[in-house]
Amino acid sequence: MENQFICRREDCTGCGSCANACPKSCITMQENNEGFLYPVTDMEQCIRCGKCGKVCHVISTIKKYNGNFYMCWNNNREVLKKSSSGGVFTALAMTMLSKNGVIYGAYQDFGENCVYHIGVKNEKQLDKLRKSKYCQSNMRTVFREICDLLKADTPVLFCGTACQVAGLISYLSYSPIKAKLNLLYTVDVLCHGVASQKTVNAFLKSKENKKHKKIKFYHFRVKDTSEGWKSGCGRMHLIFDDNSAYIAPPGADTFFMGFNHNLFLRESCYRCRYCGTTRISDFTIADYWGVPEELLPENQTYYGVSVMTVNTEKAEMLLPELQGLMHIEKIAPDIAVANNRSFTKPNDRPAQRDAYFRLIDQTDYDKLIRKLLPKAYWKGMVKGLVGAETIRKIKKLIKRN
Repeated sequence: MENQFICRREDCTGCGSCANACPKSCITMQENNEGFLYPVTDMEQCIRCGKCGKVCHVISTIKKYNGNFYMCWNNNREVLKKSSSGGVFTALAMTMLSKNGVIYGAYQDFGENCVYHIGVKNEKQLDKLRKSKYCQSNMRTVFREICDLLKADTPVLFCGTACQVAGLISYLSYSPIKAKLNLLYTVDVLCHGVASQKTVNAFLKSKENKKHKKIKFYHFRVKDTSEGWKSGCGRMHLIFDDNSAYIAPPGADTFFMGFNHNLFLRESCYRCRYCGTTRISDFTIADYWGVPEELLPENQTYYGVSVMTVNTEKAEMLLPELQGLMHIEKIAPDIAVANNRSFTKPNDRPAQRDAYFRLIDQTDYDKLIRKLLPKAYWKGMVKGLVGAETIRKIKKLIKRN
């Protein structure tokens, strides 16, 4: 078993288009020592048809579009509570469900302890796809499923990272259904980069050892604290087997210390081709960080605000239907771009990344974060102990003096 061709290993995004395209199913997606998925080819079964190379988005060109920027949030407060941000994905999904479409997105399976893409066909099942997942999703055979649905004239909404969307587009461009691509709507979640399940598991194990109990569920973001959306991005919500819960104080979550310092992202994330304001999907959705609160209704920053770019004519034609489900307001891109680095360029690869993956199998996760990111670690601990509001007050006093 080996991988002798397709793209350069450091550029591979693990989208799975090659595995989906292989007519002999001799390409499988397997975890490497860092926990990331890469294609592995059984060369004894390979017939050298070259389909894997043709569908690889890394070595092909995917069309990009200049979109219009909108500030959005779902009109349904219950949807907002269930969503990580402004509930835009749900509005898009509901619009497609009204057309008898199928919705594909990332599902966090606590039984298998992994994230993978699935398709859902009704509103009740949307709960499986809501909320952010910060580790890479396995595509399995989803691209084949979507191809079959489009052949049967079934509308499809696919939501994933930009590289996953690119993989799907590249895969379908070599399928016999080009004429039916008008039935496919794609939405990419503006991406900082992805962690591996291995890293998530190391973080969880560290917390279990400290709390002396098992974690049965976890969510990467919280919105049910007193601060709501505006401070819920950097904290994990852990639920233990005795039904107790733990959320680190703002700034003190060690998973996000590593994530926000780019410590354990996939190699391809540091050279992402899909950053920038030109996008490959019909829609791009993200948190609207930095939005001036005076532009919003009272408490909207508690419930969540999204920025959505509408990138294609096909997407623009859906706006009238979306306006019945959410507030949509056209905006200049300045604030959104300034506060979301992925609208400009990829994140830098830190020097400590190699040491992280060399040590993670033999070192407690929290101790490793403290060792590799000491300044960020102790700053976060102090912030968590003192409180973000107190720190803001101290900074104001220093400025006055």
